[in-house]
Amino acid sequence: MKQIAVFLAEGFEEIEGLTVTDLLRRAGVTVTNVSVTGEKTVHGSHGIGVEADALFEEMEFEGMDMLVLPGGMPGTKHLKEHRDLCVLLKEFYAKERYLAAICAAPTVFGELGFLDGRKACCYPGMESGLSHAETNEEPVNVDGHMITSRGLGTAIPFALKLIELLCGKEKAEEMIRFLSNSESDASQPLTCQIVSIEKKKEKKNPPLLFNLAEIQNECSKRFKISPDETLRIIQELYEKKLVTYPRTDARVLSTAVAKEIHKNLNGLMQYEPAKPYLQDIVKFGSHKGLEKTRYVNDKQITDHYAIIPTGQGMGALKGLPNLSQRVYDVIVRRFLSIFYPPTVYQKVSIVTKIKEESFFSSFKVLAEEGYLKVTGVPGRKNDNNDNNDNTDSTEDKDTDAAFFARIQSLKKGMTLPVQSLDIKEGKTSPPKRYNSGSLILAMENAGQLIEDEELRAQIKGSGIGTSATRGEILKKLFNNKYLALNKKTQIVTPTMLGEMIYDVVDHSIRPLLNPELTASWEKGLTYVADGDITSDEYMKKLDDFVSRRTLAVKGLNNQYQMRACYDKAAQFYKKPVRKTGKTKK
Repeated sequence: MKQIAVFLAEGFEEIEGLTVTDLLRRAGVTVTNVSVTGEKTVHGSHGIGVEADALFEEMEFEGMDMLVLPGGMPGTKHLKEHRDLCVLLKEFYAKERYLAAICAAPTVFGELGFLDGRKACCYPGMESGLSHAETNEEPVNVDGHMITSRGLGTAIPFALKLIELLCGKEKAEEMIRFLSNSESDASQPLTCQIVSIEKKKEKKNPPLLFNLAEIQNECSKRFKISPDETLRIIQELYEKKLVTYPRTDARVLSTAVAKEIHKNLNGLMQYEPAKPYLQDIVKFGSHKGLEKTRYVNDKQITDHYAIIPTGQGMGALKGLPNLSQRVYDVIVRRFLSIFYPPTVYQKVSIVTKIKEESFFSSFKVLAEEGYLKVTGVPGRKNDNNDNNDNTDSTEDKDTDAAFFARIQSLKKGMTLPVQSLDIKEGKTSPPKRYNSGSLILAMENAGQLIEDEELRAQIKGSGIGTSATRGEILKKLFNNKYLALNKKTQIVTPTMLGEMIYDVVDHSIRPLLNPELTASWEKGLTYVADGDITSDEYMKKLDDFVSRRTLAVKGLNNQYQMRACYDKAAQFYKKPVRKTGKTKK
């Protein structure tokens, strides 16, 4: 019999924890509700007291098939703070055993690095806690042994998916049949009753301006060009006085520039595609007081501010290649969007009941375009957006307006016919490969991968290389055949040579692969600058590190280990065809 543990902390979401407990026990799974509070009675986020089956300290988890974290606040916060639980989660993760979380709780996995590169979801608005995951708005995501779900509205699909994973699809379908009908009322049509309807508006502000990494990523997605090619184009635009300095890490403007921004806007009146938007901006008067917005921050600027159009050089624009004009248009639209109001979505959440079980549905429709009038609505064909490669896969899909109007006409207490209950079946897929643009962003944000908070703060905002060098670093890796670039798709893959170099370093001087090493060196330089240590002391420590590691490598005798690494990697690479030397007669 399968066994799972559901962890209860003060302030957990009752529906999420108890729905899993209820349905999985109905399916024959042994469910143990485990208190992490030190007390058997745990109060949920709505004040409901729940008697746990056991205390964390009493439990033996070795025989468990799955660990489940319900969400809720401050329940999720308490789960994160429980060190022994985090250690347990790490052990399960290392053994690739099932870990599941719903609502805010996937952020626990996110902070532990479990979701890096995986498809995942969480309670809307908390996606920042899954910073390195491929977030979406599916009710449930299964990626390998990691399962995540959105919230109380998806508690039943979440529980059914856990049943399917542990007990098979037939058992999950059996539970659906139970929810759909019973033998006693099989002749009666299936209906549900609306128990609540919630309507609310959601605002989304325009994004920050482009720095070099962001525009390189955007152009890689839109136009399938390399970061090096993007920099070349923007450098040309800069030399033609069309845009500001390209080699910048900043995504905001300085106060001084903001006060003179009317000059940029006035100049853009000569750019025909911008005229309708400039008229709106004048009407809004939003260019006034720009320095008080989030798009202006002197503290976030080192040498240069974000890339924006200057409003000059329009005569030179017409003589540039089509691709250069399109890149310029992207920069202009991002710039103009910051003067527009937020995009507004109308959301409707409905709770219906079938027998004793509740079902949750959410719908969303675009109510006010806001800044999307300039940049284009994600997922919608738009002449302004070329081939619409700008679509963000994490965006909500718009509900049909007519259908949405019918939904809004529904009222609490209404009875609705239910046509069917189904299990949505899908396949998990591996994380998307890096393209040349997303790899640039990953290099820029490499410091975020450091677990140690002090070291992470040491190189906050830093990463691998600089805005001026990242493209050249990638170019060198391609030229040296350590990485391969598909020029048509801009997808980046390792080469056999690249994998072997990685394996050699990994088995000899592993710290060289960890951004924490760079952070520690930067920390030492800060100590020198602050006068806490002398430069001689710092260099002595650095020399000692290099000497010890060099001697260790010289003493290695790991050729058999390297052979095993080669054999493991080689099976995924085609062997080159040897020439026979025969000639045709």
